[in-house]
Amino acid sequence: MKILLINPPYLTPDRYGKNLAQFGPTTEPLGLAYVAAALEKEGYAVKILDAAAEGFHQENISRIIRQDRYDIIGITMLTPMFKCSIETVKTAKQAASGVKIVVGGVHPTVLPRETLKDNPQIDFVVIGEGEITMVELIKALENNGDLKKIAGIGFRTNEDIVINYIPPLIKDIDNIPFPARHLLPMERYKMTASRSRKKRCYTIIVARGCPFRCTYCSHPFGMTLRCHSVERILDELKLLITNYGA
Repeated sequence: MKILLINPPYLTPDRYGKNLAQFGPTTEPLGLAYVAAALEKEGYAVKILDAAAEGFHQENISRIIRQDRYDIIGITMLTPMFKCSIETVKTAKQAASGVKIVVGGVHPTVLPRETLKDNPQIDFVVIGEGEITMVELIKALENNGDLKKIAGIGFRTNEDIVINYIPPLIKDIDNIPFPARHLLPMERYKMTASRSRKKRCYTIIVARGCPFRCTYCSHPFGMTLRCHSVERILDELKLLITNYGA
């Protein structure tokens, strides 16, 4: 199976409500990069399209999808970029008939049933951590497996929307491969301060989960703190310096 993972263009109106502009810093979509690494480890052909970093609009996304034949297209969906994600879902479905659309991220994790109900172009939602779930979903689609046995997904049947049980959190996050940064346009990730924009700046996730109970937080990685080892963090720092000039 050929898989394309998309970080949608995150565009918002300017102060006059007219021109669309990129919002926020340009940082790596590490969620997609982690999922891509897990898929590559299982031998799947994966590409990442970071439309936000590339400055692409829906026309560019459509053209890129039409250039190749993908079986699965996964799209990031955070609540602030919900409309951009849905536009990308529609673009993907129009550009590739028969393709399966999977969305993941905080929004479908918190509202899986609503996400499927309101957006018929979406075939699957991934709830919570996606590395193991995405691999299991694609294996099931390849082998006509029972989707109801896959923890952490939601999907639509002829009669209803099915939300499967949530899988346990990944205990040892050191077992997760390094994010597949070789699939990203690493030269495009910069610091946001104007005097430092020419310098490359990258991000590292050193832990998942949080023990605190801030009311504004959706706790996408749960409330159990799981940390990478110091050795793993140092190895990732060295990789970013050596391979990407951080």
